[in-house]
Amino acid sequence: SQERTIWRDLYEEFGRVAGAAPRYEYLPARTLWEADHARFAHLYFEKSHPGLFDTQKLLGALPGFQWRDSLTDCVRPLVESWEEDRLEPSPELDLLEDRLVEIARSAAASVRGVLT
Repeated sequence: SQERTIWRDLYEEFGRVAGAAPRYEYLPARTLWEADHARFAHLYFEKSHPGLFDTQKLLGALPGFQWRDSLTDCVRPLVESWEEDRLEPSPELDLLEDRLVEIARSAAASVRGVLT
């Protein structure tokens, strides 16, 4: 999509198309990356280096080109393919994510305790 979006917009759109609102938990990408480079490198890179898809070079090669797909147009086929392929969430990854959120909440509570 040529729309200017942030990560939250993308998650909201996936949730809307899939019919489930996302729940947000914010964890430091660098902390995850330092704990396991291989598993979390993509998160660290994506969250540390913002980017905007720019069609200027494409327009140079194809004068008059206009992007017509919306964010929904781009997300919908992905969600449909997951449903068609009957992809299921990973129980192991769900457990890992739940544990990481628990650790982050505990750390936040500890910091609050020090400050009060």
